[in-house]
Amino acid sequence: MVRKISQKQKILTPGEKDELRTKYKSGMTMTVLADLYSCHYTTVSRILNNTKCFSVEDRQPKCIERLNIPTGINLEA
Repeated sequence: MVRKISQKQKILTPGEKDELRTKYKSGMTMTVLADLYSCHYTTVSRILNNTKCFSVEDRQPKCIERLNIPTGINLEA
């Protein structure tokens, strides 16, 4: 069974990938970036992961906020 592709594949240029990384680091979400570059959010995630844009330091504050973890708890213990 073949599934219908709902979105045409979008290949970003190296320049667009650099812009995407910069915009992500400035605070744009992957969903907003996907809409902006007319691609799927997993494409954005793959680009960011391939360039190591996601570091533990980047993720930790977002995870703490999302999970409502009280501050002052050492997550590395």
